[in-house]
Amino acid sequence: MQQMKNLQVYYDIIEKVIDSLGISVESCRGQTPGNYLLKKGSANLIIDVWYIEEYQAAYCQVISPVLKLPNDDLTSLYRELLEINLKQIGISFAVSNDYVYLVSNREAFGMDADEFYNMLTRVGNEADDYDNYLQDKYGLSSQT
Repeated sequence: MQQMKNLQVYYDIIEKVIDSLGISVESCRGQTPGNYLLKKGSANLIIDVWYIEEYQAAYCQVISPVLKLPNDDLTSLYRELLEINLKQIGISFAVSNDYVYLVSNREAFGMDADEFYNMLTRVGNEADDYDNYLQDKYGLSSQT
């Protein structure tokens, strides 16, 4: 089934959830449609919705940088992240461009406000905890 290329329905879902949290949607909109930037405690949250022509599908992602990769002890860090991943539901750690991220993503098709709320709050709550824990343990910040 070919999914809609019109992403407005997903933007509306995201904005409804942001508004329900008492956050100004206008203050969260990024520079491109479908991009939103929020804070949850010490965690920065990035929301993106995009369409990939090759797959003929739209995707939604909530991501938060939690730690700049340290120069030392990567094996211990990676092992710990993988062990934590096993315990997580709907979210996982990933590494890209020298940062550790906490991420939740899914196909946007069929997503409703409750599902997006769960994505956003899982990433936000866990990133707010893990950024402090990992920074204390490995000594580097999450600032990108």
